Amino acid sequence: MLCASLAAEPDATKTLARHEAARTAGLDAAREHAATAEHADGAAVFAQRYAAFSHWMLTTAPAT
Repeated sequence: MLCASLAAEPDATKTLARHEAARTAGLDAAREHAATAEHADGAAVFAQRYAAFSHWMLTTAPAT
């Protein structure tokens, strides 16, 4: 992902800033999903929240 970004925008400072912002946003969302699943009330709720997290992971993966 970073290599493709650098190929499209040769200014490394701008590219790295955009890359870091995108990665930070994704990691924040992953932490939110994990916390939601962790604090689920019971196995059924946990399974539902974990499935939502898995779906998010599979559908928001960066293009390579």
